[in-house]
Amino acid sequence: MLGRLLSEMIKAKKHIASLNEVEFKVFSQFGDDGIIQWIVSNLEFPNKTFVEFGVENYQKSNTRFLMMNNNWSEKNFIKATWICRPTALANFSGVGIRECWF
Repeated sequence: MLGRLLSEMIKAKKHIASLNEVEFKVFSQFGDDGIIQWIVSNLEFPNKTFVEFGVENYQKSNTRFLMMNNNWSEKNFIKATWICRPTALANFSGVGIRECWF
């Protein structure tokens, strides 16, 4: 699996100038999988558990690779289904902001 190889490469980097240097994605939307791998390889965590909020079907998730690659476990997993509708507001990039609730 390419993600495991990238994860091993990330572990070798002890000092980085920017988080961009360690970004890669397997299940996250952006480069969060690599950033999380770098953090967990450089810090001590007594409990290998996480809480994921607001994930829909777990296909895109910041914690899925952590669970599969590092054998972390979920605790108090909360699955939220978000219902959104476009609003008249827009952010600075011109993309419409959605009003969401669950």
